[in-house]
Amino acid sequence: MKRPNFAQRLQCTLLDTGSAVLVFLIGICPLALARLLVCTVVFLARFLQPGQIRLVNANLAVAFPSMQASERRRLALASLRHILWNGVETIKLLRHPERISDMVLTPDESVVAPYRNRPCILCIPHLGNWEILAQAVTLWGINAAAVVAAIGTPTINKLLTKARTANGLQIINQKGAARKVARALQQNLCVGILIDQNISPRHGGIFIDFFGLPAPTSRLPASLARKLNIDVLVGTCIRQPDGRFHLEIKHLPQPVADYEDDLSLTQDIMDAIQTLIRQHPEQYTWLYRRWRYIPDNAPPALTLTFPYYSIPRPYECDEQLLATLTARINTQAPVNIS
Repeated sequence: MKRPNFAQRLQCTLLDTGSAVLVFLIGICPLALARLLVCTVVFLARFLQPGQIRLVNANLAVAFPSMQASERRRLALASLRHILWNGVETIKLLRHPERISDMVLTPDESVVAPYRNRPCILCIPHLGNWEILAQAVTLWGINAAAVVAAIGTPTINKLLTKARTANGLQIINQKGAARKVARALQQNLCVGILIDQNISPRHGGIFIDFFGLPAPTSRLPASLARKLNIDVLVGTCIRQPDGRFHLEIKHLPQPVADYEDDLSLTQDIMDAIQTLIRQHPEQYTWLYRRWRYIPDNAPPALTLTFPYYSIPRPYECDEQLLATLTARINTQAPVNIS
């Protein structure tokens, strides 16, 4: 690995110091002031970060083509406020991880009891607050692990690891995760995986229908679940009106053993995620280039419906899926994302 030069080391040091200061300031900031700051930042983003607003609006246009443009703009701002507030909540928990029990409603015993000392894969979307879920799940008596990627600076990663593991959660590094996840499942752990991310086919991804367009998704949950014959669940912690979080779980329509291939199982996982997102669209992270890759074999009619940021890639998509999606868009009205 190439050694970073002086400028790179200096930049990393400044970012690390700045992030530590930011964590301290937000940690001591009163909630009322934090809410005001979040609303102010989102208001200013409309003028200072028009590209980010455009990205969110473009994604919402894909997911909700029949929604009025004014409603999409309202939803975009609500989503951005949710993302920033997630950051505030997570940072406050970095300083006081013991407060997690006051932030989460205890789920019904019938929901969590079947997965104590029993392996399962929990597929988690970027919906609600997945950091809250990661820290809360072990409080319910579930032996769990989570696949995570290093983000931010060394200080942030150290604090995140401390908060995530405070109640007993085990951490699995995203790099080379497949074998580690399989080992954790064989040890009767429930493994959480953030599933709605772009995983290109050359890295093991598989194109599925996500809100009417093909999007590459990890096939790891489906592959391991079918190989080991273990349950797959979809869920996350959703913010309630009183500010606390409620665990919402979706079960697949049939047992894992009944799926003939990874594609059909992965599709049902994403269908369950879409159901959750439609129920709580203001709590989803639309600030992500989810439809980044246009399959090489996508027909022109389908290609034209991808967002502005999408790029053609030499990846093949299932022909039957493409045919289904193309037929579907022919029945939809044109979308205005202005």
